[in-house]
Amino acid sequence: MLEMAKVLKLKSSRPLTMMMVLAFALCHGGASAQEATPTPQESANVIAFEIYPKGERLGDYFAPTVEAGDTAKLVVVLANTGTQAFEGRTYAANALTAVNGGFAVAESGEAPEGVTTWLDYPEEVYTIEPGKGIERTFAVNVPEDTAPGQYITALVLENAAAVAVEGTQNFEQVIRFPVPVFITVPGPVDPKFEIGEVKLISDEDSSIVDIQIVNTGNVLVRPTGTLTVSDSTGKQLFNAPVTMRSVYARDSTSLIVGLPQQLQQGEYHVAVELSDPETKVKASGEATVSGTAPATPAAPAPIQILEAVGTPRPSADDVQFLDIAATINNSGEPLTNVKVVLHVTHDGEVVEDFALASSLALPDGSTLVQQRYIPGTGWSKGTWQFTLSVEAVDPGSGVAQVLATADLADVEIS
Repeated sequence: MLEMAKVLKLKSSRPLTMMMVLAFALCHGGASAQEATPTPQESANVIAFEIYPKGERLGDYFAPTVEAGDTAKLVVVLANTGTQAFEGRTYAANALTAVNGGFAVAESGEAPEGVTTWLDYPEEVYTIEPGKGIERTFAVNVPEDTAPGQYITALVLENAAAVAVEGTQNFEQVIRFPVPVFITVPGPVDPKFEIGEVKLISDEDSSIVDIQIVNTGNVLVRPTGTLTVSDSTGKQLFNAPVTMRSVYARDSTSLIVGLPQQLQQGEYHVAVELSDPETKVKASGEATVSGTAPATPAAPAPIQILEAVGTPRPSADDVQFLDIAATINNSGEPLTNVKVVLHVTHDGEVVEDFALASSLALPDGSTLVQQRYIPGTGWSKGTWQFTLSVEAVDPGSGVAQVLATADLADVEIS
C-alpha cells in the first residue's frame, strides 16, 4: 500500500506532480536518532529514504483499532538509506481512493481535513545522516462521536528542497513517500456501495467507459464483476470482467475501462454488475449514453523505454521486494500527466496492474524511474512475470494511451 511520489517542477513555473506508487499521532518531541534498518545505496551521492511503522519495513502501514473518544500512540521511522545527509520534510496528508481503486494521497500543500485532523503530527523538517533514522511518536485522537468503521489517512516524508533532474536544465524534483494510517473504530460493519453516473468518452483512436463508484458503507470494498456495452439495436459490442482495487469507506472514485474498439457517435447501452468478494455486497447499474468525439489531443512525443530491470532483493533466493529501475527516453516535447504501470502475473494468472507512477512529467531526454514493488498478496512459489508500460493520461477524461512497453525478467520462487 505504500506509495512513493516525485514532484517535478519547471524552474520559474507551476509545479508538475509525479506519483510513484508502491503498494498502503503524541508530540513530535518524541523523535530520536536511530540506526536505519535498510542498507544505504552503493552509488555515490544518492538521495534515498524511507518511512514505515516502527518494527515493520517499507511497504507496511499503520492499522490501529481505536475506540471512539480514545487515543492511540504510534511510532513512525524516518530513515536515510542514501549516501549523503538528507533534509526531509514530514507531515500528515489526506488520503483518497485512486481511479480504479487503490490508495492515493492528496497533492502537497492541501490543507488537512476529516480523518487527517485526528493525527497529532505537525509538519517538521529533519536532517538525517546516511544510514541513520529517526523515530517519531504521534497520536491518533478519535473524536467521541465517531461512527464505527474504517478510516484512512497518511503520513508523508519528502526531501525538503527540490533537486535538479539529472541531464536537464529546467526540471527539479521532490521525492515523497507516504505511509497509510488505516484506522478501525470498533462496532457494527455495514458494507455497501452504489453505481453512480455512467459516461462514454470517445475520440478518433479509442473509447472508454467511466463509471462512478460510491462506497456508502463503513468498510472498504473491492468490486469485481462484468461490464457490457451494446449498440442502439441491442447488439452486444463488449462484455468483459472488471476488477477494482480498494474503494475506501465513505469515498468515491471512477471505474475506467478502455474498450477494444473505437465507438462512433450515437446511443449505446452500458450495464455493469459488481460485487465485493469478501463482504458479498452487490451493486448494478445501467444507462443509455451518447458516444462523443472530443477534440483530437496533440500526438504524444516519441517515448522509448531504454532499459527496464527488476532485481529481487535482498537476493533471488530470499525475495522481499523487487527493485525496479527503468530509463524512459523522450525524444520530443516535454510531457506531463504520464503514468508508469507494472503489470504483474503469477503462474499465468493476473495479480494486479500496479501504478508505479502517476502524474509523471517527462522532460526532453532520459528520465530514470526507480521504485520497489511488493505484491499485496505477498510473494509465493511459482513464476512471477512483469511488464512495464508508459501511458499518457488525458486529464479531462482519464483516458490512458500506451506510449511504450517493456518486459522485465521473470522471477522464479521455489
